[in-house]
Amino acid sequence: MKMKRFFIVVLSSLFFISFSWDNYKFYKLNGRTLTYSQLTTTSSYTVLFLWTSVCPYCRSELKRINKDLESFSSIQLYYVNLGESKHTVNKAAQLLKLSAKIKENIILDRLGLLVDEFNIIGVPTYIFMKDGKVVYKTHFITRKLIKDIFGDKDEQ
Repeated sequence: MKMKRFFIVVLSSLFFISFSWDNYKFYKLNGRTLTYSQLTTTSSYTVLFLWTSVCPYCRSELKRINKDLESFSSIQLYYVNLGESKHTVNKAAQLLKLSAKIKENIILDRLGLLVDEFNIIGVPTYIFMKDGKVVYKTHFITRKLIKDIFGDKDEQ
C-alpha cells in the first residue's frame, strides 16, 4: 500500500514538472480546441468567467450576461466551466437557455487547472486580461467596471 501511494505521488509530481501551458489544449463545448495562448491572447481585452453549474451565483451571472450580452460586445468573454463533464455543461446551458454566442465560448477545464494558475478561491470569478496579462479579478462584471479596467477602447 505504501509503495502504491509512493508511485502515485511520483507520477503526479512528474506530470506537474513536465506540464507546459504551451502544449495544453482546452476543449470548447462545441468540441473544438483552444490552446492556453489562444484563450488568453485572442484579443487585447479578454475576460475569463470561471463558473460551475452547481453554483447558484454562477447561474445568476450567466442569466444576467445572457440577457445583457450586448453590454459585453467590446471584449472577448470566455465562460470557463471548472471540473464538469461536457454532458453536465450542455444540460446547464440548455436549462439556462444560453445564447449561441455564449455556448460558442464555453471552455471546459475538466482538471481545474485555471483555478491554480490564477489562484482562484471561489466562483463565480471574472479574470480581466489585457494583452495576455491579468490586470484584475472580481466576482461581478458591469459595463462601468469594464470601462474602468480597460478604459474606453473606442478611443484607443
